[in-house]
Amino acid sequence: MLNRTYVTVIGGLLSLLLLTSCNDNPSSFSDTPPQLPASSSMQMEFSSFDFNRKATGGQVQTVNNYAKAVGVAVTLNNIVKLNLAIPHALYTAAEEIEPEFTDDGNWEWSYSHTAGGESYSVLLKASRTSSSSVNWDFYVSNSQLGLSQQLFFSGQSNVDGTEGTWNYYSLDDASSEAALSTVEWQVDQNEDKELQLEVLDGNSDYQGDYIEYSYDGTIKQITYFDSSESSSTELQINTETQAGYLKAPNYNEGEKACWNENRQDTPCS
Repeated sequence: MLNRTYVTVIGGLLSLLLLTSCNDNPSSFSDTPPQLPASSSMQMEFSSFDFNRKATGGQVQTVNNYAKAVGVAVTLNNIVKLNLAIPHALYTAAEEIEPEFTDDGNWEWSYSHTAGGESYSVLLKASRTSSSSVNWDFYVSNSQLGLSQQLFFSGQSNVDGTEGTWNYYSLDDASSEAALSTVEWQVDQNEDKELQLEVLDGNSDYQGDYIEYSYDGTIKQITYFDSSESSSTELQINTETQAGYLKAPNYNEGEKACWNENRQDTPCS
């Protein structure tokens, strides 16, 4: 009876080792290209904060809270554009390209696209060393800017393309290997997502700042940490009702300042 049990245990362990070995074997990588992470993994969207949408619903309309929130959103949108606008525009174009498997064991997307008024030749490479992750390297060329296969951003994702990191580099200094900024992200099939953008560049006014952004299809929640002030600002808006709040250290004595569906100031519940 003991010997039977022993054989059963050993057999189970051997099966587990064999299964693990097969799962870790990246040879099947050559059969099918990896899932491109959604382009929204490098996008924070602030159009919900639009002061051109007029307040409605009453003759006396006080919209101080919403107006202040719009001002904060404009600043955050500028930070995001500075770091992500051109990478996002170039990367989005890869979704329309059929990749090719190369002799060196990579999948490559090769194409040209215009972003920020400049035309770039793009090479996106995907490589894998295990069954659990994919490495991404994004190179750009532009003869007028003196760029030749320069690394613009790199990253790593899981095989489903639902979570990972992006690291962005300077196109002005080819000798620098330091990332300007980084994004940690999670995006599901419904486009619900969580992103954190951190600015790393030592020459940036926003060095050390980060933006945390989440969206569940209805609620956008944003937190901005200003490293120079060691302070945090919160924004939330319901994209269906347009109601929301702002909590900022330099406004309303640091307490929540809310607005209703008509963007009018309202007490916070």
